[in-house]
Amino acid sequence: MGEMKRDPRDGSDGTLLMRKLTGDLVLKLTRLDDAQGEHFLRLVGAPVPDDLGDGEAATIASALENGSAVIDERKARRIIARDFPALQTFCSLDLLCSEQAYLAMGSDGVRGAVACALRDGRMRIPPEWRAFVANLTPESNAGPAIT
Repeated sequence: MGEMKRDPRDGSDGTLLMRKLTGDLVLKLTRLDDAQGEHFLRLVGAPVPDDLGDGEAATIASALENGSAVIDERKARRIIARDFPALQTFCSLDLLCSEQAYLAMGSDGVRGAVACALRDGRMRIPPEWRAFVANLTPESNAGPAIT
């Protein structure tokens, strides 16, 4: 939750948004148990080039219990494929462009959410999503985000 103290969109207090999302049961804050903590330490303490930041390591360690993770970072996805092949992995675009997102937000809402994620969240676009995003909205063609 420490990373959410500032809303990247406007610099406002991000804890208010987090409280709303957790209160609405959109997000659930959890603590790592002992086994997950061991996975976390192994992932952050791995030698280069397999070391992960604490956010990616915590995401993976937590996801091992429920069987799926939403993670965009390439190195983390490579490590999941190699070390945890049974872990189902999604990227942010899988969520933002899901049928549920279209039903809840409509096409304009999805376009806006993707544009916001690219602009404010510096979301990377995996190769399999590049053509879709390029056709989704002109704002999505921000060169630096397409990596």
